[in-house]
Amino acid sequence: VDFEYKELDLFKGEQKSPEVLAISPLGNIPCAVDGDLKLFESGAILQYICNKFGIADHWYPKDVATRAKVDMYMQFHNTLRKGVPFQFYSFFAPNFGMSANAEKKEQGKQDSMMALKVIEEVFLASSKFIAGAEPSIADLQCYNEILLLNCSAEFDMKAFPKILAWQTEVEKLSACAETCANILGMFPKTA
Repeated sequence: VDFEYKELDLFKGEQKSPEVLAISPLGNIPCAVDGDLKLFESGAILQYICNKFGIADHWYPKDVATRAKVDMYMQFHNTLRKGVPFQFYSFFAPNFGMSANAEKKEQGKQDSMMALKVIEEVFLASSKFIAGAEPSIADLQCYNEILLLNCSAEFDMKAFPKILAWQTEVEKLSACAETCANILGMFPKTA
């Protein structure tokens, strides 16, 4: 799909510019514009792209049962997002000169661990990817969150061998490699 990519400097607050707020009222990214349609929330953007542009079926399957597995993860993703305070206080707060809220960071870490356990024991229990044998938008959505957890020395990802194997498979996807390298370059491994 042809698109115009605009990089924003989060540390300078560019996501709160009037241009971005006109698309995403809370300044959340990613956001997208297609003609008159303005979208925010990565899951909605991924689903829209698959529905509109005829992307390969495995990304957002037409088979109802397989799509339900993708949709189930897309809903579950909100549970994984409960771990965001851990990510915020580990990676973003220091760049904004904010002190860490140890209680919120710890709760975020516990929420992340619970979500990782579900991904390991449910979503990846018997399949190579989140919803089956081929990658889907659920894998892209999940990988985005797990990527930052890998930057923290506080997470021993060796406790999740299925996630590690899955991660290796996702990283083989050409669309993922460059993006992942850019994100990881922003966040050095923390203690």
